[in-house]
Amino acid sequence: MPINIRKEKNGKISNYYWNNDELFSNKEIRIFEINRSENYIRFYPPDFYNWNSKKFEVVIEFIGMSKLPYEIHEKGYIKSGGSYYLFKFITEENINRVIINQDEPFTTKVVKQTLYLKYSEFSKFIKDLQTAINESKREKVFTFKSLQHSILPSKYPEGDFSNSIKEKRLIESLDENIISDISPENLDKIENFYLSLLEKKYKQKDKKTNFLLNNYTAVKSKVITNAILIFKSLIEENATESKLGKFLMENLYIIDSKYIKSIPEINVMLGGNRRFDFGLIDFDYNLDIFEIKRPQTKLLASETDHGNYYFHPELVKSVVQAEKYLYNAESKKSNIENDIKRELELDFHISLVRPNAYLIIGHSNQLNNDNKKEDFKVLRKSYKNIQIILYDEILNRLLNLEKKLK
Repeated sequence: MPINIRKEKNGKISNYYWNNDELFSNKEIRIFEINRSENYIRFYPPDFYNWNSKKFEVVIEFIGMSKLPYEIHEKGYIKSGGSYYLFKFITEENINRVIINQDEPFTTKVVKQTLYLKYSEFSKFIKDLQTAINESKREKVFTFKSLQHSILPSKYPEGDFSNSIKEKRLIESLDENIISDISPENLDKIENFYLSLLEKKYKQKDKKTNFLLNNYTAVKSKVITNAILIFKSLIEENATESKLGKFLMENLYIIDSKYIKSIPEINVMLGGNRRFDFGLIDFDYNLDIFEIKRPQTKLLASETDHGNYYFHPELVKSVVQAEKYLYNAESKKSNIENDIKRELELDFHISLVRPNAYLIIGHSNQLNNDNKKEDFKVLRKSYKNIQIILYDEILNRLLNLEKKLK
């Protein structure tokens, strides 16, 4: 279709005039008004020109622009087929004015026959259309080459064009905006693909090692960051022992990589009714016992004895509890080792020779003066096989690991 454009410049304002000699000889309509002084463009689409009333039924305004945006052709249409879809929507919704604003923030909405649209959303829409067009072209080429190969395989080898097209299709389809909508089934497929990528991408040892290490570091950093957010929340809410125990059993391996297996609460009293919170088995098959108390559990008594602070009764009770676990674990170790192996169906034999107990309790914000800090330090060192660990100490280790990986 022979479309002619005549441009007319008058100071800071430029006008573009549209003419189609084949349909409307000697009839010219203005389709663009570009105002560089006030930074706006008015686009009058020829599709919405009423030749009877000699008026445009729709005007599209670009705010914050002094030259035609890439998505608009000077001959009066939106590129990549955008005219068809946007004009169809305008017609269906009875819209007579579109305002596309480059300035942010700007809310996309329809108010009284006026569509307000962010330029970033408009631009993305056109780019997505172009991607779809390119993909369609590639699919057609791929289909035709497949046909050539099936007819004359000796003349038209299959080659690697199909993989090249698939790769481009995969890369162009990556879009973070769909992440929250991915179904569990498709997420499994993506995870399996990612694992295959890690396994199969490189055969050369050096390249594969670097590739795996880079991905391991990135994933571990995300794991730690997520653990920190959850752990901070649990500390702030003074979560229950069961909540804290579940989190720590699942995440302590991040801090100490020597652990290879977690064990839920097990009755170390052999017939009693008290169970330690959980256990962790290290790579030498030794069992460490963990007892969990809440972050706001008192550490020191409010009074002093001869000027020295001493453990709060709550902490003393927890320490005695842990000592009993260790005593029973060692005195009846053979039975307990066999019980654990049988109950958890382990394929290795664990060792309860001199096990360690870890009491996770309280927060250092309770040690609000130097005397409390020093006395607590001395008191906690008086136990050989029991380590008293504060919640913020675990949190600080996580934060330091996060910092190291970034």
